[in-house]
Amino acid sequence: MEYLPVYFLLDTSGSMRGEPILSLQNGLQSFVSTLIRNQSTFGRVLVSVITFGDNAEMVVPLVDINSFSIPKFEIYGCTALGDALNLVAQEIDMETKVDDYRNQWRPVVFVLTDGEPTDNYNDGLYELRKRNIGNLVVCIAGQGAHVSDPWLINLSDCVTNLDTTDSNTLLTYILNTAV
Repeated sequence: MEYLPVYFLLDTSGSMRGEPILSLQNGLQSFVSTLIRNQSTFGRVLVSVITFGDNAEMVVPLVDINSFSIPKFEIYGCTALGDALNLVAQEIDMETKVDDYRNQWRPVVFVLTDGEPTDNYNDGLYELRKRNIGNLVVCIAGQGAHVSDPWLINLSDCVTNLDTTDSNTLLTYILNTAV
């Protein structure tokens, strides 16, 4: 059976305190529920969570979505998105060596953040783009984030506001990436 690896890169920097982290948690919960209920992805989705504050950390390795629960997040530090992009690229490499890559959809990466990275994310972005991913989707949260910011446009063609986007719209970013 084909499976769909979905990686969530979640901003847990100090600026996410309060409303932005609540928006992120609510959006993630809603999206996971939609993935579980959707007939096209039912029984096929594996999810992973990587957080990034001062550095990137694997919080949840790829796990069946039915076993997934949203972890508690520690909010602190800067916004090391470049580290997170590098880490997800490494994880994708490890996953494709372990499993029969022909039996999976191309991985989809969601970045959920409230603002511009504090590190140089271009090297991590370059590494990720070398992988055969299906899509890189950036979801911004909070009042200070704007979908038209130049750094977001550089990061991905798929940028949306988490506060105003429903989970069915996010699902289209996955369903349009079949192998």
